[in-house]
Amino acid sequence: MTTIIYPVASSWVLGDGWLHRIGFHDAAGAGYIHMLGGVCGFVGTSLLGPRSGIFDKTSVNKLVKEANQRKKSKDSRVKRKKMNIGNNDEEEDILNKHHEMKSNNSSIFK
Repeated sequence: MTTIIYPVASSWVLGDGWLHRIGFHDAAGAGYIHMLGGVCGFVGTSLLGPRSGIFDKTSVNKLVKEANQRKKSKDSRVKRKKMNIGNNDEEEDILNKHHEMKSNNSSIFK
C-alpha cells in the first residue's frame, strides 16, 4: 500500500499535481494522508466483511446486562452524593473557610 498508493496520492497534492493546480492547499500534508488512511481502512473493512462467529447472542446479552448494572450503580452513587451535599458539617466549614480566604485575598487588590 505505501509503495503504490501513497506516492500516487502524494503526487496529486505535492509539487504541481492536479489537485494543487485546481487550488487545493494542504497544511503539512495532513488532509490527504488522513483521507487516504480512512479510505484504505474503509475498503479493507468492506473486503474483509463482518467478524461473524466472534460474539454469540448469550455473550452479547451478558455484556449488555453488565454494562447496564455498572451504569445503574454509578447513577445511584451520583444521586447519593448529590443528596449529601450541604448536609455535612465538614463540607460547610470548608466552604466557609474558602469564602473567608477569598474575601481576604480580594482586599489585597483594592
